[in-house]
Amino acid sequence: MRLAHHLLLALTLTLVLFFQGVVALADSGIDPHVRPALRNCVQFALQEKYEAWTCTSAGVSVTHDAAGKRVDKFIAVRPGRITHPRGVTIQDDYDYWCENGSVCHRTLSSYVEETKGNAAYGDNNGVIGAYDAIVRTNLNGRQAQWKVTLIRDYGPTLKFQGPPQVVCWDHWGAIYISCGSHSFTGPSALSGRWSSPWLYGNRLSNADWYHGAFTAQFKPAGYTRIWSAKTLDTDEFKCGTTGNCAFPP
Repeated sequence: MRLAHHLLLALTLTLVLFFQGVVALADSGIDPHVRPALRNCVQFALQEKYEAWTCTSAGVSVTHDAAGKRVDKFIAVRPGRITHPRGVTIQDDYDYWCENGSVCHRTLSSYVEETKGNAAYGDNNGVIGAYDAIVRTNLNGRQAQWKVTLIRDYGPTLKFQGPPQVVCWDHWGAIYISCGSHSFTGPSALSGRWSSPWLYGNRLSNADWYHGAFTAQFKPAGYTRIWSAKTLDTDEFKCGTTGNCAFPP
């Protein structure tokens, strides 16, 4: 009986703390759906009253400032506390893996890697919506191939434009040089899940480290302004003097 009483008290306290957290987020103007890693960024964007902003775990991308002026700037913001899920395997579906608002990488083999990023966007009135982006990299000899998957979490349908692209970067000493830009036609009304065709990179002749970088602009249905998010970088892979390119073990 005493044990049941203590369990009931513990459950009651947990529920109270949970709802206090939800109320605190609502009072701060932050949608309770916003992922933990993005909350500091969203709070900053709302405090600054930006009229078009996108938050990732790296910070906020601003396309319209507090005066409504068209800008293109990025401000780093320390991510909120992240709780890493346990038991995550490479078989997990894209919409369940890495859902805390951070950027996650997983290597499926020496030649296959996946990167996922979460983004929330809004204006000076609050959060409008959120989406996920996943970039899958397949290495075929000395060529990288990419597929981009986009998932709308909540909010209006999204038109991706710009056009969206994956840029290959060669880590040439202390600088990065482009090894090709590969654009594609994005979804005109993303309402659920969408994947691009395979994007075939150039032959990589240098003995260097490389990575791919996804970038895009988007417009929510019912809005005239354009939003953009910070580049989503894949994990690095290595191409030697001879042989195939591969991800490190």
